[in-house]
Amino acid sequence: MTGNTFALKDSIRRQTLELLRHMSDAERQAQSVAIQNHILELPAWQQARTAMLYMHMPHEVATDKLISCLQEAGKSIVVPKCQGDNLIPCLIDNPETDLAITPWGVREPFRDPLRIITPSELDFILIPGVAFDRQGGRIGYGRGYYDRFLAQMSGGGYVLAAAYTEQLVAWCPRQDWDYQIPRVMTEEGVILWQK
Repeated sequence: MTGNTFALKDSIRRQTLELLRHMSDAERQAQSVAIQNHILELPAWQQARTAMLYMHMPHEVATDKLISCLQEAGKSIVVPKCQGDNLIPCLIDNPETDLAITPWGVREPFRDPLRIITPSELDFILIPGVAFDRQGGRIGYGRGYYDRFLAQMSGGGYVLAAAYTEQLVAWCPRQDWDYQIPRVMTEEGVILWQK
């Protein structure tokens, strides 16, 4: 069953990434702006003092407007860094100077020493993914970084995934270690479900 689950996830991942590749830059930009505007209206976002945001890849929902808003409000910006099998939450001051592009094309904190914080210090966590279903299922890029990280959260921070409606699928196969996403923000608004 596990091999079959991996194969199903991989198939959904490939199909969804192909859909994203066919979105025009104008579509992607308009939908990213709408999603970010919806996020800015959330009480959880407005009340957050420390927010962790992913640094978007070209096919993902953009996060730059959110990061600018955090900077302008003087709030703490946290960006994840992949280290071994772990996702490490690191405080940054400025994405222009505190991040470097990894060999995989992801912008991550690189300053030495890293300013690592604990997951319990996060008020708001915005996560990426490839595909999502309406039952809290998520398919990422296949390494399990966010699943392991979110399992440490113990219910404190507000967890939200950002996705285009093109990323919503009928069903995401799950394994025991897959974290159930409590909500997803699309350009049409937030989709909630119970854990």
